Parts: sequence; structure tokens; C-alpha cells
Amino acid sequence: MYGVSELTVPEELLLLCASPRTGELDVPRYFTRALAAGALTELQLRGAITVEGNRITEVRPMTVGEPIVDEILAALVRDVQLGRPGARQTRLVGLPTDYEGVPGPAPAGGWARRVAHARVAMRTAAASVQEPRDFQRWLQVLPHLRDLDQRYAQALERRGLLISNRRRTLGMPRTVWTTTAPAHTEQIAARIDREIRPHAHGRTPAPPSPRTVHLVALAHAAGLTGRRYPEREHHATHRYIEDLTAAHHLAQAAHSLIKHDSALPSGG
Repeated sequence: MYGVSELTVPEELLLLCASPRTGELDVPRYFTRALAAGALTELQLRGAITVEGNRITEVRPMTVGEPIVDEILAALVRDVQLGRPGARQTRLVGLPTDYEGVPGPAPAGGWARRVAHARVAMRTAAASVQEPRDFQRWLQVLPHLRDLDQRYAQALERRGLLISNRRRTLGMPRTVWTTTAPAHTEQIAARIDREIRPHAHGRTPAPPSPRTVHLVALAHAAGLTGRRYPEREHHATHRYIEDLTAAHHLAQAAHSLIKHDSALPSGG
């Protein structure tokens, strides 16, 4: 199990939304897209998925210990295991099955085996006409990647890192989330500052950790880094972060979906 000191990428992303002055979360619109990419990033960092370019090539069933991430991994395993269209090209590692695409042991009996063969054949046919899913498609099709802003806020509240208050704005009720531990947010921001800014200014200490690079790219894709590093005042840092984000496939997928959602006639 993970502790308070072991925040996941999506949890750190959400805490970066806290105002340094009030501690209230100011969550950008469509932020759940960035959190979804953060959850997949956490799985990549833990070795639960293998990534090549903008695709998931392998999925390894395991337990991370963070309930939402574990739920998302279980959904990934099911999609690959069942041979869903577009997902079949992803390899499932470490989950024994005698019939590809059919979970569990090989069915006993001639009729059951014929049915199992037919199921696999139908799934293979459906999958063969679909392009392999890229990150953007995974972020769109997995239902467990939706509404993550509320789910992670509630999870952090249960851990004592956020508190919720009900307020009314123009007569409409809304929930305001406030951090109970501003030091956590400042520690995250300080880590980013310590690992990123020296490189932006041409100094070359140890390279940023992979976790920090992932976090910064996703935060930039969601529009968070401009709050701490306005381009006019931090041009070199802003440019360096842009370069990191441009090379980060999951951040690019999240950013594309945020732009798409923003452009919808209903505003998403």
C-alpha cells in the first residue's frame, strides 16, 4: 500500500491546482483528461504497461495499491483479454490462459471448446479491421478514465489531504476543495523548480527524474505551468517545459482532447 508521502502522478497533478494564497483548488476545465493521462503514466512508471511511441504494447496485471489506478489497470486488462477492437494488438503479460482472448482455463467438452473458438474468431475478426489504439483513443474509450477530478478529490479527502465545502455561486450549489496540507503542494512545486529550472537556464546538474518530467509535461498540457511560470517572466523555463511536453505522447494526447472538448458547441 502507498502512504501520504507516495502520491501518484494524478494526485500530484490535482494538488498543483491549489492556490498558493488560499489553498483552494482551481481546476481547469476538462482537467479529467490530464488526470486520465496521469493515471496511465503512473502505470507506466510502475511497470504495469509498456509504451512504444503513442501506444500501449504490453499490459502486466499487478496491484499498485492506489484504488483508482488499480481499477484502471483492471479495465485495461479486461479490454486486452477480451480482444476488444483496437486493443487486441496490445500483449497481455503474465496472465495464463489456454485460449487466446478467452480468460481462464481452456473449456472442457467439445461443444464448449467450439463456442470458445468461435468467440475468439469473432473477436479477432472485429479487431483486425481496427487500427491499434493510440493514447488518445485509450483516453476516450475507457469508462474508468472519466470524472477523475471528482474521484481523486474524494480520494484525497479520505486521506486527509483535502477538505470539501459546499457553497453557492449565482444560486447554484458547488463543492469547493481546499488542501489541508499546503506543504505537500509546495514540496511538489519546489521539486519541479529544483529539477527543471537549472536545465532551462543551461546549467546541467543531474537530469530531472522521469516522474518529474511526466508530471511537468502533463501539468503543461492542462495549462497549469503558466500559473507558476508565466511566459513573460520565465521565458527560458516556459520554453524548456514546452519542449518536454512536445516529446511526451500522453501529454500530447491529453492536450489534443482538451482542445477538442473546448471546441465543442456545448463547451464540452
